[in-house]
Amino acid sequence: GATQFEVRYLADADIDEQGRARFVETFHRELFDDAVIRFLRVEALPLTDAGKFIEYRREYDAQSI
Repeated sequence: GATQFEVRYLADADIDEQGRARFVETFHRELFDDAVIRFLRVEALPLTDAGKFIEYRREYDAQSI
């Protein structure tokens, strides 16, 4: 089956459908063309007790692609 990904993002506004579509198109072209991508807006990224991020972080500007 297809590889599944969850994109957790912090934002001061929700991603519009055009931004999501551009992200998915680029993701499919550059990484996995059959990936299933789920978007989840979060209020904060959790930190470990040592103050480090558990998840990988990648800044993304939907307007730049």
